[in-house]
Amino acid sequence: MLYFLVYLHRMSSAILAKALMNEFAQSALAIGLLSSLYFYPYALAQIPVGVLSDVVGARKTMVGLTSISVIGCVLFALAHDFNALLIARALIGIGVAGTFVPAIKIISRQFKSDEFASALGVLKTFGGLGAVSSGYVLAVMLVTLGWRPSSLLFGFMALALTIACWLMVEEPRSEGKRTREELRSAARLILKSRNFWTLAAFQFLLDGTLYGFQGLWGGPYLIDVYKFDEVRTGTYLSLIGIGLVIGAPVIGVLSDKLFRSRKAVLIAFSGLFALAWVPLAFFTACTPPALLYLLYFVMGFAGGVVVMVNTMLKESFPLSITGTAVSSVNIFPFLGGAVFQTATAYVIDLFSSTRAIEECYSFAFTLCLLGALIAFICSLLSKETFARPAKGA
Repeated sequence: MLYFLVYLHRMSSAILAKALMNEFAQSALAIGLLSSLYFYPYALAQIPVGVLSDVVGARKTMVGLTSISVIGCVLFALAHDFNALLIARALIGIGVAGTFVPAIKIISRQFKSDEFASALGVLKTFGGLGAVSSGYVLAVMLVTLGWRPSSLLFGFMALALTIACWLMVEEPRSEGKRTREELRSAARLILKSRNFWTLAAFQFLLDGTLYGFQGLWGGPYLIDVYKFDEVRTGTYLSLIGIGLVIGAPVIGVLSDKLFRSRKAVLIAFSGLFALAWVPLAFFTACTPPALLYLLYFVMGFAGGVVVMVNTMLKESFPLSITGTAVSSVNIFPFLGGAVFQTATAYVIDLFSSTRAIEECYSFAFTLCLLGALIAFICSLLSKETFARPAKGA
Protein backbone atom coordinates (compact mmCIF):
# COMPACT_ATOMS: atom_id res chain seq x y z
CA MET A 1 0.00 0.00 0.00
CA LEU A 2 2.92 2.34 0.56
CA TYR A 3 4.06 1.55 -2.97
CA PHE A 4 0.54 2.45 -4.14
CA LEU A 5 1.17 5.98 -2.85
CA VAL A 6 4.61 6.10 -4.48
CA TYR A 7 3.05 5.71 -7.93
CA LEU A 8 0.09 7.92 -7.10
CA HIS A 9 2.43 10.85 -6.42
CA ARG A 10 4.73 9.95 -9.31
CA MET A 11 2.00 10.17 -11.94
CA SER A 12 -0.24 12.84 -10.41
CA SER A 13 1.22 15.76 -12.40
CA ALA A 14 -0.44 14.57 -15.61
CA ILE A 15 -3.85 15.38 -14.08
CA LEU A 16 -2.78 18.34 -11.93
CA ALA A 17 -0.65 20.09 -14.58
CA LYS A 18 -3.35 22.21 -16.24
CA ALA A 19 -4.92 23.24 -12.91
CA LEU A 20 -1.54 24.27 -11.48
CA MET A 21 -0.55 26.11 -14.67
CA ASN A 22 -3.77 28.12 -14.50
CA GLU A 23 -3.79 28.85 -10.75
CA PHE A 24 -0.11 29.83 -10.49
CA ALA A 25 0.19 31.30 -14.04
CA GLN A 26 3.16 29.09 -14.93
CA SER A 27 4.57 27.87 -18.26
CA ALA A 28 4.91 24.28 -19.43
CA LEU A 29 8.62 24.37 -18.56
CA ALA A 30 7.87 25.50 -14.98
CA ILE A 31 5.35 22.68 -14.51
CA GLY A 32 7.88 20.27 -15.99
CA LEU A 33 10.36 21.45 -13.36
CA LEU A 34 7.76 21.00 -10.60
CA SER A 35 6.98 17.46 -11.70
CA SER A 36 10.68 16.59 -12.08
CA LEU A 37 11.37 17.67 -8.48
CA TYR A 38 9.81 14.38 -7.42
CA PHE A 39 12.43 12.52 -9.46
CA TYR A 40 15.71 14.28 -8.64
CA PRO A 41 15.45 13.87 -4.82
CA TYR A 42 14.12 10.33 -5.30
CA ALA A 43 17.16 9.46 -7.41
CA LEU A 44 19.66 11.06 -5.02
CA ALA A 45 18.16 9.20 -2.06
CA GLN A 46 18.49 5.75 -3.61
CA ILE A 47 22.04 4.79 -2.58
CA PRO A 48 21.61 6.00 1.03
CA VAL A 49 18.29 4.12 1.14
CA GLY A 50 19.98 0.95 -0.14
CA VAL A 51 22.77 1.13 2.41
CA LEU A 52 20.32 1.87 5.22
CA SER A 53 18.15 -1.08 4.14
CA ASP A 54 21.18 -3.40 4.24
CA VAL A 55 22.61 -2.09 7.51
CA VAL A 56 19.90 -0.42 9.63
CA GLY A 57 16.88 -2.36 8.39
CA ALA A 58 14.17 -2.13 5.76
CA ARG A 59 11.28 -1.33 8.10
CA LYS A 60 13.08 1.49 9.91
CA THR A 61 14.13 2.99 6.58
CA MET A 62 10.58 2.93 5.24
CA VAL A 63 9.07 4.45 8.36
CA GLY A 64 11.64 7.24 8.64
CA LEU A 65 11.41 8.40 5.04
CA THR A 66 7.68 7.97 4.58
CA SER A 67 7.20 10.36 7.49
CA ILE A 68 8.87 13.03 5.34
CA SER A 69 6.33 12.42 2.55
CA VAL A 70 3.53 13.15 5.04
CA ILE A 71 5.05 16.58 5.68
CA GLY A 72 5.44 17.15 1.93
CA CYS A 73 1.77 16.35 1.24
CA VAL A 74 0.58 18.78 3.90
CA LEU A 75 2.87 21.57 2.65
CA PHE A 76 1.74 20.95 -0.95
CA ALA A 77 -1.90 21.31 0.10
CA LEU A 78 -1.17 24.57 1.96
CA ALA A 79 1.16 26.15 -0.62
CA HIS A 80 0.18 29.64 -1.79
CA ASP A 81 3.12 30.39 -4.07
CA PHE A 82 4.99 28.36 -6.65
CA ASN A 83 8.24 28.17 -4.65
CA ALA A 84 6.38 26.49 -1.78
CA LEU A 85 4.98 23.96 -4.27
CA LEU A 86 8.51 23.18 -5.45
CA ILE A 87 9.75 22.56 -1.89
CA ALA A 88 6.74 20.40 -1.05
CA ARG A 89 7.13 18.32 -4.22
CA ALA A 90 10.82 17.73 -3.40
CA LEU A 91 9.93 16.57 0.13
CA ILE A 92 7.39 14.13 -1.30
CA GLY A 93 10.09 12.78 -3.64
CA ILE A 94 12.51 12.26 -0.75
CA GLY A 95 9.85 10.64 1.42
CA VAL A 96 8.52 8.08 -1.04
CA ALA A 97 12.10 7.14 -2.03
CA GLY A 98 12.22 4.89 1.02
CA THR A 99 9.67 2.30 -0.09
CA PHE A 100 10.73 0.29 -3.15
CA VAL A 101 14.30 -0.68 -2.25
CA PRO A 102 13.44 -1.81 1.31
CA ALA A 103 10.55 -3.81 -0.15
CA ILE A 104 12.98 -5.51 -2.56
CA LYS A 105 15.19 -6.34 0.42
CA ILE A 106 12.28 -7.99 2.23
CA ILE A 107 11.13 -9.91 -0.85
CA SER A 108 14.65 -11.18 -1.60
CA ARG A 109 14.74 -12.74 1.89
CA GLN A 110 11.27 -14.23 1.86
CA PHE A 111 10.96 -15.77 -1.63
CA LYS A 112 12.96 -18.36 -3.57
CA SER A 113 14.83 -17.58 -6.77
CA ASP A 114 12.10 -18.94 -9.08
CA GLU A 115 9.43 -16.98 -7.15
CA PHE A 116 11.17 -13.63 -6.95
CA ALA A 117 10.06 -12.12 -10.28
CA SER A 118 6.47 -13.18 -9.59
CA ALA A 119 6.52 -11.62 -6.11
CA LEU A 120 8.07 -8.46 -7.51
CA GLY A 121 5.29 -8.40 -10.10
CA VAL A 122 2.72 -8.34 -7.31
CA LEU A 123 4.49 -5.39 -5.69
CA LYS A 124 4.48 -3.62 -9.07
CA THR A 125 0.76 -4.36 -9.31
CA PHE A 126 0.11 -2.16 -6.28
CA GLY A 127 2.22 0.55 -7.90
CA GLY A 128 0.08 0.13 -10.99
CA LEU A 129 -3.05 0.57 -8.92
CA GLY A 130 -1.58 3.85 -7.69
CA ALA A 131 -0.98 4.85 -11.31
CA VAL A 132 -4.60 3.95 -12.13
CA SER A 133 -5.80 6.12 -9.25
CA SER A 134 -3.61 9.00 -10.41
CA GLY A 135 -5.69 9.01 -13.60
CA TYR A 136 -9.46 8.67 -13.39
CA VAL A 137 -9.81 8.68 -9.58
CA LEU A 138 -7.61 11.74 -9.13
CA ALA A 139 -9.41 13.49 -11.99
CA VAL A 140 -12.75 12.95 -10.20
CA MET A 141 -11.21 14.16 -6.93
CA LEU A 142 -9.85 17.23 -8.70
CA VAL A 143 -13.31 18.10 -10.02
CA THR A 144 -15.22 17.34 -6.81
CA LEU A 145 -12.76 18.23 -4.02
CA GLY A 146 -10.00 20.30 -5.59
CA TRP A 147 -6.29 19.59 -5.61
CA ARG A 148 -5.58 20.97 -2.13
CA PRO A 149 -7.98 18.71 -0.14
CA SER A 150 -6.86 15.78 -2.31
CA SER A 151 -3.21 16.36 -1.38
CA LEU A 152 -4.15 16.63 2.30
CA LEU A 153 -6.04 13.33 2.07
CA PHE A 154 -2.96 11.64 0.59
CA GLY A 155 -0.94 12.95 3.53
CA PHE A 156 -3.34 11.34 6.02
CA MET A 157 -3.18 8.08 4.06
CA ALA A 158 0.63 8.15 4.21
CA LEU A 159 0.53 8.78 7.96
CA ALA A 160 -1.80 5.83 8.57
CA LEU A 161 0.33 3.53 6.42
CA THR A 162 3.53 4.68 8.15
CA ILE A 163 2.08 3.62 11.49
CA ALA A 164 0.88 0.32 9.99
CA CYS A 165 4.33 -0.29 8.54
CA TRP A 166 5.95 0.13 11.94
CA LEU A 167 3.47 -2.21 13.60
CA MET A 168 3.06 -4.91 10.94
CA VAL A 169 6.01 -5.19 8.54
CA GLU A 170 8.47 -7.98 9.36
CA GLU A 171 12.07 -6.80 9.51
CA PRO A 172 14.48 -9.01 7.55
CA ARG A 173 17.76 -9.92 9.16
CA SER A 174 20.17 -6.97 9.13
CA GLU A 175 23.61 -7.42 7.64
CA GLY A 176 25.04 -5.48 10.56
CA LYS A 177 27.67 -2.80 10.57
CA ARG A 178 30.20 -3.00 7.74
CA THR A 179 33.78 -1.87 7.53
CA ARG A 180 34.80 0.72 4.99
CA GLU A 181 36.63 -1.96 3.02
CA GLU A 182 33.48 -4.09 2.83
CA LEU A 183 31.50 -1.12 1.54
CA ARG A 184 34.22 -0.35 -1.02
CA SER A 185 34.29 -3.98 -2.10
CA ALA A 186 30.52 -3.99 -2.63
CA ALA A 187 30.72 -0.76 -4.62
CA ARG A 188 33.54 -2.12 -6.80
CA LEU A 189 31.60 -5.31 -7.49
CA ILE A 190 28.56 -3.34 -8.58
CA LEU A 191 30.29 -0.60 -10.56
CA LYS A 192 32.58 -3.01 -12.47
CA SER A 193 29.61 -5.02 -13.72
CA ARG A 194 28.87 -4.39 -17.42
CA ASN A 195 25.37 -5.76 -16.92
CA PHE A 196 24.75 -3.18 -14.20
CA TRP A 197 25.48 -0.30 -16.57
CA THR A 198 23.50 -1.86 -19.42
CA LEU A 199 20.45 -2.25 -17.19
CA ALA A 200 20.97 1.23 -15.73
CA ALA A 201 20.88 2.75 -19.22
CA PHE A 202 17.82 0.63 -20.05
CA GLN A 203 15.91 1.95 -17.03
CA PHE A 204 17.00 5.54 -17.61
CA LEU A 205 15.52 5.44 -21.10
CA LEU A 206 12.46 3.20 -20.78
CA ASP A 207 11.24 4.51 -17.42
CA GLY A 208 12.30 8.03 -18.32
CA THR A 209 10.07 8.09 -21.38
CA LEU A 210 7.21 6.38 -19.53
CA TYR A 211 7.38 8.80 -16.59
CA GLY A 212 7.60 11.74 -18.95
CA PHE A 213 4.38 10.63 -20.65
CA GLN A 214 2.34 9.03 -17.89
CA GLY A 215 3.56 11.37 -15.19
CA LEU A 216 3.19 14.64 -17.10
CA TRP A 217 2.38 15.10 -20.81
CA GLY A 218 0.02 12.19 -21.45
CA GLY A 219 -2.77 14.23 -19.84
CA PRO A 220 -2.21 17.73 -21.29
CA TYR A 221 -1.71 16.12 -24.73
CA LEU A 222 -5.29 14.78 -24.68
CA ILE A 223 -6.66 18.08 -23.36
CA ASP A 224 -4.79 20.29 -25.84
CA VAL A 225 -4.99 18.14 -28.99
CA TYR A 226 -8.20 16.14 -28.54
CA LYS A 227 -10.04 18.67 -26.32
CA PHE A 228 -10.93 16.04 -23.71
CA ASP A 229 -12.06 17.12 -20.24
CA GLU A 230 -10.18 16.13 -17.09
CA VAL A 231 -12.33 13.10 -16.29
CA ARG A 232 -12.08 11.60 -19.78
CA THR A 233 -8.36 12.33 -19.77
CA GLY A 234 -8.08 10.54 -16.43
CA THR A 235 -9.77 7.49 -17.96
CA TYR A 236 -7.07 7.25 -20.63
CA LEU A 237 -4.26 7.75 -18.12
CA SER A 238 -5.75 5.04 -15.92
CA LEU A 239 -5.29 2.59 -18.78
CA ILE A 240 -1.51 2.95 -18.43
CA GLY A 241 -1.82 1.99 -14.77
CA ILE A 242 -4.18 -0.89 -15.59
CA GLY A 243 -1.65 -2.10 -18.14
CA LEU A 244 1.06 -2.03 -15.47
CA VAL A 245 -1.21 -3.82 -12.95
CA ILE A 246 -1.69 -6.66 -15.42
CA GLY A 247 1.67 -6.56 -17.17
CA ALA A 248 4.09 -6.63 -14.22
CA PRO A 249 2.86 -9.89 -12.64
CA VAL A 250 2.23 -11.52 -16.03
CA ILE A 251 5.74 -10.68 -17.21
CA GLY A 252 7.18 -11.95 -13.92
CA VAL A 253 5.37 -15.30 -14.23
CA LEU A 254 6.29 -15.63 -17.92
CA SER A 255 9.94 -15.17 -16.99
CA ASP A 256 9.87 -17.48 -13.95
CA LYS A 257 7.73 -20.32 -15.25
CA LEU A 258 7.25 -20.29 -19.04
CA PHE A 259 10.31 -18.87 -20.81
CA ARG A 260 12.64 -19.39 -17.82
CA SER A 261 14.66 -16.50 -19.17
CA ARG A 262 15.16 -12.89 -18.18
CA LYS A 263 16.80 -11.53 -21.33
CA ALA A 264 14.25 -12.88 -23.82
CA VAL A 265 11.39 -11.31 -21.88
CA LEU A 266 13.29 -8.02 -21.57
CA ILE A 267 13.84 -7.89 -25.34
CA ALA A 268 10.26 -8.81 -26.29
CA PHE A 269 8.46 -6.32 -24.10
CA SER A 270 10.89 -3.42 -24.56
CA GLY A 271 10.34 -3.86 -28.31
CA LEU A 272 6.57 -3.72 -27.80
CA PHE A 273 7.01 -0.57 -25.67
CA ALA A 274 8.95 1.16 -28.45
CA LEU A 275 6.29 0.28 -31.03
CA ALA A 276 3.63 1.99 -28.91
CA TRP A 277 5.43 5.32 -29.39
CA VAL A 278 5.27 5.26 -33.21
CA PRO A 279 1.65 6.48 -33.63
CA LEU A 280 2.11 9.08 -30.89
CA ALA A 281 5.21 10.48 -32.57
CA PHE A 282 4.09 10.43 -36.22
CA PHE A 283 0.28 10.53 -36.07
CA THR A 284 -0.02 12.78 -33.04
CA ALA A 285 -3.28 14.53 -33.96
CA CYS A 286 -4.94 11.89 -36.13
CA THR A 287 -4.68 8.69 -34.08
CA PRO A 288 -8.28 7.49 -33.49
CA PRO A 289 -9.36 7.78 -29.84
CA ALA A 290 -10.15 4.04 -29.79
CA LEU A 291 -6.56 3.27 -30.81
CA LEU A 292 -5.30 5.67 -28.15
CA TYR A 293 -7.04 3.50 -25.56
CA LEU A 294 -5.01 0.54 -26.80
CA LEU A 295 -1.75 2.49 -26.97
CA TYR A 296 -2.07 3.79 -23.42
CA PHE A 297 -2.78 0.26 -22.17
CA VAL A 298 0.09 -1.32 -24.15
CA MET A 299 2.50 1.33 -22.88
CA GLY A 300 1.70 0.40 -19.28
CA PHE A 301 1.61 -3.35 -19.94
CA ALA A 302 4.97 -3.41 -21.74
CA GLY A 303 6.42 -0.96 -19.19
CA GLY A 304 5.93 -3.68 -16.58
CA VAL A 305 9.06 -5.28 -18.05
CA VAL A 306 11.13 -3.21 -15.61
CA VAL A 307 10.52 -6.03 -13.08
CA MET A 308 13.18 -7.88 -15.08
CA VAL A 309 15.79 -5.25 -14.26
CA ASN A 310 15.46 -5.69 -10.51
CA THR A 311 15.28 -9.46 -10.90
CA MET A 312 18.42 -9.56 -13.05
CA LEU A 313 20.28 -7.38 -10.56
CA LYS A 314 19.20 -9.56 -7.66
CA GLU A 315 20.59 -12.56 -9.55
CA SER A 316 23.86 -10.79 -10.39
CA PHE A 317 25.05 -10.01 -6.86
CA PRO A 318 25.17 -11.64 -3.40
CA LEU A 319 22.06 -11.26 -1.24
CA SER A 320 24.10 -9.31 1.30
CA ILE A 321 24.29 -6.35 -1.10
CA THR A 322 20.89 -6.70 -2.78
CA GLY A 323 19.64 -3.42 -1.30
CA THR A 324 22.74 -1.52 -2.38
CA ALA A 325 22.71 -3.01 -5.91
CA VAL A 326 19.01 -2.32 -6.51
CA SER A 327 19.20 1.17 -5.04
CA SER A 328 22.22 1.99 -7.22
CA VAL A 329 20.37 1.16 -10.44
CA ASN A 330 17.18 2.71 -9.09
CA ILE A 331 18.79 6.14 -9.43
CA PHE A 332 18.56 5.93 -13.20
CA PRO A 333 14.82 5.62 -13.91
CA PHE A 334 14.16 8.71 -11.84
CA LEU A 335 16.98 10.69 -13.40
CA GLY A 336 15.45 9.57 -16.69
CA GLY A 337 12.01 10.74 -15.60
CA ALA A 338 13.38 14.13 -14.55
CA VAL A 339 15.40 14.55 -17.75
CA PHE A 340 12.61 13.51 -20.12
CA GLN A 341 9.98 15.58 -18.33
CA THR A 342 12.19 18.66 -18.48
CA ALA A 343 13.41 18.01 -22.03
CA THR A 344 9.93 17.43 -23.45
CA ALA A 345 8.65 20.53 -21.62
CA TYR A 346 11.49 22.54 -23.17
CA VAL A 347 10.64 21.22 -26.65
CA ILE A 348 6.95 22.07 -26.22
CA ASP A 349 7.76 25.59 -24.98
CA LEU A 350 10.40 26.10 -27.69
CA PHE A 351 8.02 25.48 -30.59
CA SER A 352 4.76 26.67 -29.04
CA SER A 353 5.09 30.21 -30.42
CA THR A 354 5.70 29.15 -34.04
CA ARG A 355 4.04 25.73 -34.43
CA ALA A 356 0.60 24.24 -33.82
CA ILE A 357 0.30 22.50 -30.45
CA GLU A 358 -0.02 19.05 -32.06
CA GLU A 359 3.34 19.59 -33.80
CA CYS A 360 4.92 20.52 -30.46
CA TYR A 361 3.72 17.25 -28.94
CA SER A 362 4.89 15.36 -32.04
CA PHE A 363 8.44 16.69 -31.58
CA ALA A 364 8.36 15.81 -27.86
CA PHE A 365 7.07 12.27 -28.48
CA THR A 366 9.64 11.69 -31.23
CA LEU A 367 12.30 12.36 -28.60
CA CYS A 368 10.64 9.73 -26.40
CA LEU A 369 10.49 7.24 -29.30
CA LEU A 370 14.23 7.66 -29.80
CA GLY A 371 14.79 6.94 -26.11
CA ALA A 372 12.60 3.82 -26.27
CA LEU A 373 14.51 2.51 -29.30
CA ILE A 374 17.86 2.93 -27.54
CA ALA A 375 16.40 1.11 -24.51
CA PHE A 376 15.51 -1.78 -26.85
CA ILE A 377 19.14 -1.88 -28.02
CA CYS A 378 20.24 -2.04 -24.37
CA SER A 379 17.98 -5.07 -23.86
CA LEU A 380 19.82 -6.83 -26.71
CA LEU A 381 23.14 -6.12 -24.98
CA SER A 382 22.04 -7.35 -21.53
CA LYS A 383 23.30 -10.58 -19.98
CA GLU A 384 21.08 -13.55 -19.13
CA THR A 385 21.01 -14.20 -15.38
CA PHE A 386 18.27 -16.82 -14.90
CA ALA A 387 19.44 -19.79 -12.76
CA ARG A 388 22.98 -18.48 -12.56
CA PRO A 389 24.68 -18.04 -9.16
CA ALA A 390 25.30 -14.43 -8.19
CA LYS A 391 28.89 -13.25 -8.27
CA GLY A 392 30.51 -13.60 -4.91
CA ALA A 393 27.64 -15.73 -3.59
